Amino acid sequence: MTRYIIKRILAMIPVLLGISFVIFTIMSLTPGDPALAILGKDATPEALELLREDMGLNEHFLLRYAKYMTNAFRGDFGISYSTRTPVFDEVFSRYPNTLKLSFFSIIFMVVLGIPIGIVSAVKKYSLIDSISMIGALLLTSIPGFWLGLMLILQLSLKYRLLPAIGIDSWKNYIMPCITLGAADLAILVRITRSNMLEIVRQDYIRTARAKGAGKMRVIFKHTLRNAMLPIVTTIGLCFGSLLSGAIIVESVFGMPGVGTMIINAIRAKDTPLVMASVLFFTIIIGLINLIVDIIYAIIDPRVRSSYGG
Repeated sequence: MTRYIIKRILAMIPVLLGISFVIFTIMSLTPGDPALAILGKDATPEALELLREDMGLNEHFLLRYAKYMTNAFRGDFGISYSTRTPVFDEVFSRYPNTLKLSFFSIIFMVVLGIPIGIVSAVKKYSLIDSISMIGALLLTSIPGFWLGLMLILQLSLKYRLLPAIGIDSWKNYIMPCITLGAADLAILVRITRSNMLEIVRQDYIRTARAKGAGKMRVIFKHTLRNAMLPIVTTIGLCFGSLLSGAIIVESVFGMPGVGTMIINAIRAKDTPLVMASVLFFTIIIGLINLIVDIIYAIIDPRVRSSYGG
């Protein structure tokens, strides 16, 4: 198992290189001049050229990419073009807010999604099942930004129950978490229901019932446990989508997270800030996938034996 974990961590290096190269290339080809954004339209051509030379913008983008990645592997992610402060400080001052939003959204999704999926499977074709499936279909179809705006209109402006912007208290996270986790909640409900129904048809479930196992024991020990692998996979994949979806949600609710920082950095063509943010996103998603694989081994001993553990 340890050898497998080391291999997975090492396999992240080419992924990071590939993603970083694509992002750096896109940022280099997009129109805009960071020097002009920093000095303003009133800057003289001499001042602009001097700043470009100082920032290394006159070098070929492949050379700039090689220098950036060399420094990044040493822990130096450069200086932000916009704020002229270390990128590392900029990113890590906002990352906790984005991770907290994604984590709370995962909790919201799991706490509601798995129980609703279980009940839908147990009460197949009942009124509860129909309502759950219709609700899941609606949540999947609703755009996140529209749902967020509707929540602000109703819960903040009309009834004044929750704050619309900021991160001053736990109440500020309620609407963003609902907005961010709604679509993935619907996916989790459907995945849980379909896998529960598939497992329930297996021979060992009929055997457990024939031996006199109680209904709750059959549902939670035999059925749910064997249906957990695809559910865990879905949760891991959803965490990655939540991190990317946080960009829109943070903009809607005015949250000072990495999402809003990336949008502002792209507008200013702040390549070091964009690169560092994307690389950290990639690392976190890779670690989440590794954790999912480890949970696989905990849930299913057959997976653990295939790792050599």
